[in-house]
Amino acid sequence: MKYIFHSIIILFISIGCTAPNNDSKEEANDKAENAAVEDANQPDQYKVVLRQIDNRAIVHIDDSVIYDSKTVAGDFNIEVDITKYVEEGAIELRVDLYNGKEPYNQLDTHWDIVYDIMRNDELVEFVRESGDDGRVGKVYSETFYLDELW
Repeated sequence: MKYIFHSIIILFISIGCTAPNNDSKEEANDKAENAAVEDANQPDQYKVVLRQIDNRAIVHIDDSVIYDSKTVAGDFNIEVDITKYVEEGAIELRVDLYNGKEPYNQLDTHWDIVYDIMRNDELVEFVRESGDDGRVGKVYSETFYLDELW
């Protein structure tokens, strides 16, 4: 009889411990709502993410160079933050690609560039361009008007 009584008490205790706690669900909902409000209050982030360069990428805002990869080749994940320029009212974003090495008078048969334009880590524009035409020097240039991107 003593064992049955102890078993019943243990059973009630274990049921009480596993019963759902509505307060914790409400707290979780409140935290989720607060996080959403905080995200809405965060300023927008804008960036160009260079994924592949062969041989030199230059990023311009209006007429100013804000990033120059110099001569490289390969796959990358280079993030160029353009947030402050967007906030200041910049009008144009331009990406140029140069094939070969300065002074660009040698043969280089292949060129390519891959990059993303992002707003708050969401893809706005994806670009992949390449060529096997043997051109050197400036082989690619694309201009984006910022007010049209966002």
